[in-house]
Amino acid sequence: MTELRLFRIPKLLCFGVMVAAASYSYAATILTVDNSATTIHYQQTADDPCIFGAPDCAPAAGFPTETSIAVGGSVSTVDAGTVGGGASNTQPVLFNVTAAQIRGLDAGLFGNTFMIGVDINQSGNAFINMLQFDVWDMTTNTELATLPTNTQLNIFHNGTGFSDALLSSVNILGLTGTDTIQFRLRYDNASDGTESFFLISTATPPPQVPEPLTLGLTGAGLVGIYFVRRRRPSSR
Repeated sequence: MTELRLFRIPKLLCFGVMVAAASYSYAATILTVDNSATTIHYQQTADDPCIFGAPDCAPAAGFPTETSIAVGGSVSTVDAGTVGGGASNTQPVLFNVTAAQIRGLDAGLFGNTFMIGVDINQSGNAFINMLQFDVWDMTTNTELATLPTNTQLNIFHNGTGFSDALLSSVNILGLTGTDTIQFRLRYDNASDGTESFFLISTATPPPQVPEPLTLGLTGAGLVGIYFVRRRRPSSR
């Protein structure tokens, strides 16, 4: 009986190690969503280029052209079955870029960790419904990051070129420059124009430029202060 127990323990240990190793190999980063009224708004620029979006997204030199997504009218679900017409087949829209091309952004200062900014363009609806957002290393067939559940993203400033929501964070540290990074996207409840999904470096984030609405409110406040000071009686 003692010999039998000694024989079984190593096999159980080996099985546990194999399960733990498999779990570690396929553990993707769970993307967090920042989509509140106080979310920091980043502007889409050439140094923080679109991976999905309209043709007016600022391109970066040496970076692939963004995947344009035409919605509106009768098309409300964005996936590979509806882009360009046809019935929905729940296949994600894809964008491929190498790790070296990402690191080369912003004159090589972009770094290895980045967020995804989402600029929502809606008409009538208060949100888009994110069905899928995944990031894969296609060279090693490894999932790097994922949005695990359907998530509603609220719109605060319609189609201004600034992020309404942030998905964070994706890390490509340790990948070789030739590794192909693939982004996969599906969403629905779209009603107008194209949503833009763009990269934002966490190493050198772009300046937080006020949105047009914020600029207008700030300007109105300054004008108000000016007239209040003019009308204030002199203390002399």
